[in-house]
Amino acid sequence: MVVFYISLVGCADVPKPSKCGMHIDANISREDIHVDPNYKPSSNTDGDHDCHRGSGHAGFFGTVGSDCDSPLTLVNATVAWIQDNLADSIDFVIWTGDAARHDSDEKVPRTEKEVLQLNQLLASKFHDIVSTSNGKKKEMRIPFVLTIGNNDVMPHNILKKGPNTWTKNFASIWDPFIPEEQHHSFVHGGWFYVEVIPHRLAVFSLNTMYFFSSNSAVDGCASEDEPGYEHMEWLRVQLQFIRKRDMKAILIGHVPPARTDSKENWDETCWQKYTLWLQQYRDIIVGSMFGHMNIDHFMLQDTKDIKIGDGGAKSLLRLAKRDSSDDQTVSIQSRMNYLTRLRDSWSRLPAPPDTSSACSEGGVDSKLNHKSHLSLVWGLKPQGKKKEMRKYLKAIGGPWAERYSISL
Repeated sequence: MVVFYISLVGCADVPKPSKCGMHIDANISREDIHVDPNYKPSSNTDGDHDCHRGSGHAGFFGTVGSDCDSPLTLVNATVAWIQDNLADSIDFVIWTGDAARHDSDEKVPRTEKEVLQLNQLLASKFHDIVSTSNGKKKEMRIPFVLTIGNNDVMPHNILKKGPNTWTKNFASIWDPFIPEEQHHSFVHGGWFYVEVIPHRLAVFSLNTMYFFSSNSAVDGCASEDEPGYEHMEWLRVQLQFIRKRDMKAILIGHVPPARTDSKENWDETCWQKYTLWLQQYRDIIVGSMFGHMNIDHFMLQDTKDIKIGDGGAKSLLRLAKRDSSDDQTVSIQSRMNYLTRLRDSWSRLPAPPDTSSACSEGGVDSKLNHKSHLSLVWGLKPQGKKKEMRKYLKAIGGPWAERYSISL
């Protein structure tokens, strides 16, 4: 699956340009490409053939609605379109992992060499877009931030504590994209950050493999011996540095922090720390982006679920329920169960009191900005409405809903 998001961020609603901290024309986010060099157009799309052989309806640019991965034709066409239409207007690119195909065809098993070659292939193609030639050497002109996916390693889902063969190989493949001073930390744990807007905005690449509940080679973020613990400490320290420099941050990773009754992607100890960091650094973290699930949706983190007590991270009990099922694909049934649970949890969110009657009676302009809207809300009559609004704002953490954070 190939997903591209073009995010436009402007300052049109800010009265004075000087109050607009930064202007981002466009950024591209790519997730879960799963390029498959064995894909054959007009082949059979069922689970026994995987668009690799047989006769069927596999399309030239891929097969929507099937479990087949992406053909090279789709990747080449997409890269060419970006080069022709967007290359001169991109501020930075985010790649949330899983360049390699799934290991779903027993007749054509993946190899470590193939996984690395597919990552090298895509890295090279996008390096051509985001770099410019300077004599014999190409130099980066557009920041490109990547992260490791669960299908970018073998066995899939499993990544041991670094330094290891995979972090060393990716450090070599992604060498043009990782700041020189951070190569050591990447080899050590697969994490780094890039100042996509120097001195203003940094994108942090999280190695979510160390948070992933399906990675049986590690054990969460509670023990100091675990890479997940070290990773969370690294993130906390770096966010503190970013705050001192008056910068903002975007967090990216592959496996998202999905947490419902039917699906828990992260070890609970990692989710607890992540949610706590989002709360403590909500003044500088302006967004987060993940891949993996192939669903265009968002997740809320509720700070009321934080259970880290006065004893700190060391006292956090293991709360995670490991999912022993194979996470290679998210089936339609499990996806529907997850979305149903997600909607159910959203339905229990605090609801604001009805202000429609107050607005209509006062003849209020529907184009009110957020400040005048809050003034209206706080001035509602009768007194009961005002009390309801106070109760609602308290429930969500104030007028900016600081009780919650969001992950895409």
